Amino acid sequence: MSLEQKIELLTAAVERLTAAMSNGASTGKADTAEKKTEKKTETKATYEPKHTMEELQALGAEIREKLGMDKAKELRTKHAGEVAKLSEIKDPKVIDACFKAFSEALEAAAEEV
Repeated sequence: MSLEQKIELLTAAVERLTAAMSNGASTGKADTAEKKTEKKTETKATYEPKHTMEELQALGAEIREKLGMDKAKELRTKHAGEVAKLSEIKDPKVIDACFKAFSEALEAAAEEV
């Protein structure tokens, strides 16, 4: 294939891509990245929390009272990471996970008694 033929082939490919882009057709990886971002946004927006921060804080106070501060810190760190206070948790999924862990710890303590 001669150099002129390669140039003509590449020119035709560029023209097809330009036409496809002007018509709104998919161009590959860029569109895929945008779609992934949209899906992540939709996922975050559609999650409905089961518990409020106030409920979690009340349960945390009960944990501290019945099981001690060390156990409360252990559970908080295990499920929420390195946050200094429960009020610093912003992710509703983490709030629900902490609430579940706190509830299970209280139930386990009640069964032991």
